[in-house]
Amino acid sequence: MSRWRKVPVPLWTRPAMRRLSTAARLLLLYLRTGPHSTSIPGLLAVGEGALAEELRWEPAEARQAMQELVETGMVRLDRETRVIWIPDVIDDDWPASSKVVEGWRSYWEEIPECALKAEAAARLRALLAESPTHLATFATFAVAPSDTVSHTVSHTVSDTVSAQEQEQEQESGAGIHTPPSPPRGAGAGDQSSTSSRQRKRKNTSEVVPAGFADFWNAYPRKIDKQDALKAWQKLAPNAELLRTILDALDLHKRSDQWTKDSGRYIPYPATWLNKRRWEAQLIANGTAPGSNGWNDTLRRFAEGGGE
Repeated sequence: MSRWRKVPVPLWTRPAMRRLSTAARLLLLYLRTGPHSTSIPGLLAVGEGALAEELRWEPAEARQAMQELVETGMVRLDRETRVIWIPDVIDDDWPASSKVVEGWRSYWEEIPECALKAEAAARLRALLAESPTHLATFATFAVAPSDTVSHTVSHTVSDTVSAQEQEQEQESGAGIHTPPSPPRGAGAGDQSSTSSRQRKRKNTSEVVPAGFADFWNAYPRKIDKQDALKAWQKLAPNAELLRTILDALDLHKRSDQWTKDSGRYIPYPATWLNKRRWEAQLIANGTAPGSNGWNDTLRRFAEGGGE
């Protein structure tokens, strides 16, 4: 019996997809529809070496394409366990019934236990909660991760990308999801559930701390908004620090490092906040090597005095 995977036409118009190289696009489609894909939307286990062999690529080609997908946020990867998680697939392939969810069981047991699997479980559980029968079925084989595991998920997966690679992130439309279409033959109840799911996500995204909207609107590389939001909440800037951050951000946006190669080297907003990059001392060539005496430098640039 043939297996089928859903790939929506709008996938090709999503900002992140448009910015991918041809190789990265092919790899993404292969991950979503290839022989290693499972009935669990977006969750599979396969190494980059196997992918290279199957696609007739050199190992370096497969690793480069995979790295591009990771940097855009379209794919999450745990290289140690070879687990791959494509978060947006659930939006494109919503389970039509609890029987479909039950079909995930055998594949679920074959996915190695790791922080990334726990992350996938948490997101699937949150979405399936709007369909009680789906969630009840999922809960019979997917154990809820502990608070400790949930807290460390992002740190564990982020370790697969080096600090320098994070500085070379590609702009993407991460976080922009196409709402799932109701399954074929779905009734009014299913459509109502879909609408409720969409409203819930919208309401959640609207709750943001003071000042974050100003920062997010000003930041030129809008990627991993939730990570940036967490960094902002941890920072909890007052009005004075907010002004300092926005002023520094304006200078960084005009620096050589951020403007060259179409902004290729602009860091993730969460990285910029967590590493307190607004404290970096800008010099004439637009680099930001240090963090001492930045106030005077910032003031001189703001006043048009340069060095």
